[in-house]
Amino acid sequence: MPQTRMRDVPVLETERLIMRGFDRANFPNFAALLADPIVVKHIGGKPVSREDAWRKYMSLDGSWNLLGFGAWDVFERNSGTYVGYVGFSEFLRQTVPSIDGRPEIGWVLALEAQGKGYATEAAKAAMAWGLPRFNGARPVCLIEPNYPATYRVAEKCGYVKHALTKYNGLDMLLMEYPA
Repeated sequence: MPQTRMRDVPVLETERLIMRGFDRANFPNFAALLADPIVVKHIGGKPVSREDAWRKYMSLDGSWNLLGFGAWDVFERNSGTYVGYVGFSEFLRQTVPSIDGRPEIGWVLALEAQGKGYATEAAKAAMAWGLPRFNGARPVCLIEPNYPATYRVAEKCGYVKHALTKYNGLDMLLMEYPA
């Protein structure tokens, strides 16, 4: 199977992490992450099938070609252990207020990687890369209001509460990066 790519995804490095573009060889880690019922409890609530995980993987990777930004697989720098993923997309979610046309950041970490500050570290690196490239568009994030860990990550990255909204029938907190 060809491994050619139409774009280059920047490699981001932090003190403890390496963030790289998606690679087919890493898909099993991604699929296992989204199949973990504890990991997905606050991001839809249901484990994701391998087929749906593949669609999501391709979608997030395809954002680079369509939008000029996307997501990264995240690994521990020293061990090479898969941590999860972080990045941006534009999901065209139907929310009030509308977030169409705005980059939306998200992160999902493996259970064993949670509680170590990796989400904040990776999201801050993604923000540092993205903000100069978004032409003034203020990124947003949509989080479950009763999930304090995700709220703290968003807050540490500079996001502020913008509105309570509904998405897929669930109450959600819309946070945005201030102007």
